[in-house]
Amino acid sequence: MRLLQKIKLRISDVYGCISMAMVLGILAVMTAQAFCRYVLNASLTWSEELARFMFVWASMTGAVVVTAGRGH
Repeated sequence: MRLLQKIKLRISDVYGCISMAMVLGILAVMTAQAFCRYVLNASLTWSEELARFMFVWASMTGAVVVTAGRGH
Protein backbone atom coordinates (compact mmCIF):
# COMPACT_ATOMS: atom_id res chain seq x y z
CA MET A 1 0.00 0.00 0.00
CA ARG A 2 2.89 2.33 0.70
CA LEU A 3 4.06 2.00 -2.92
CA LEU A 4 0.67 3.07 -4.27
CA GLN A 5 0.68 6.17 -2.07
CA LYS A 6 4.12 7.16 -3.37
CA ILE A 7 2.95 6.69 -6.96
CA LYS A 8 -0.17 8.77 -6.25
CA LEU A 9 1.97 11.53 -4.75
CA ARG A 10 4.30 11.58 -7.77
CA ILE A 11 1.40 11.69 -10.22
CA SER A 12 -0.17 14.53 -8.27
CA ASP A 13 3.15 16.41 -8.35
CA VAL A 14 3.43 15.95 -12.11
CA TYR A 15 -0.12 17.21 -12.64
CA GLY A 16 0.61 20.18 -10.37
CA CYS A 17 3.64 21.10 -12.47
CA ILE A 18 1.64 20.73 -15.68
CA SER A 19 -1.09 22.94 -14.26
CA MET A 20 1.38 25.64 -13.23
CA ALA A 21 3.07 25.49 -16.63
CA MET A 22 -0.28 25.97 -18.33
CA VAL A 23 -1.10 29.02 -16.22
CA LEU A 24 2.32 30.52 -16.94
CA GLY A 25 1.78 29.75 -20.62
CA ILE A 26 -1.52 31.61 -20.56
CA LEU A 27 0.24 34.58 -18.98
CA ALA A 28 2.97 34.52 -21.64
CA VAL A 29 0.55 34.20 -24.56
CA MET A 30 -1.72 36.97 -23.34
CA THR A 31 1.25 39.26 -22.65
CA ALA A 32 2.55 38.62 -26.17
CA GLN A 33 -0.94 39.30 -27.56
CA ALA A 34 -1.20 42.63 -25.72
CA PHE A 35 2.29 43.64 -26.83
CA CYS A 36 1.63 42.77 -30.46
CA ARG A 37 -1.76 44.44 -30.50
CA TYR A 38 -0.86 47.74 -28.82
CA VAL A 39 2.81 48.19 -29.70
CA LEU A 40 3.15 46.53 -33.10
CA ASN A 41 -0.45 47.21 -34.22
CA ALA A 42 -0.80 43.63 -35.48
CA SER A 43 -2.69 41.18 -33.29
CA LEU A 44 -1.94 37.46 -33.13
CA THR A 45 -4.70 35.33 -34.61
CA TRP A 46 -3.97 32.17 -32.62
CA SER A 47 -3.45 33.53 -29.11
CA GLU A 48 -7.04 33.44 -27.88
CA GLU A 49 -7.57 29.84 -28.97
CA LEU A 50 -4.32 28.69 -27.36
CA ALA A 51 -5.13 30.51 -24.11
CA ARG A 52 -8.59 28.92 -24.02
CA PHE A 53 -7.13 25.47 -24.66
CA MET A 54 -4.55 25.92 -21.90
CA PHE A 55 -7.18 27.24 -19.49
CA VAL A 56 -9.34 24.15 -19.93
CA TRP A 57 -6.41 21.80 -19.42
CA ALA A 58 -5.09 23.79 -16.45
CA SER A 59 -8.54 23.51 -14.86
CA MET A 60 -8.67 19.75 -15.39
CA THR A 61 -5.14 19.07 -14.14
CA GLY A 62 -5.71 21.40 -11.20
CA ALA A 63 -8.85 19.45 -10.33
CA VAL A 64 -6.78 16.27 -10.19
CA VAL A 65 -4.35 17.88 -7.76
CA VAL A 66 -7.08 19.27 -5.51
CA THR A 67 -8.99 15.98 -5.49
CA ALA A 68 -5.86 13.99 -4.71
CA GLY A 69 -5.14 16.28 -1.77
CA ARG A 70 -8.75 16.13 -0.59
CA GLY A 71 -9.02 19.88 -1.03
CA HIS A 72 -12.74 19.99 -1.60
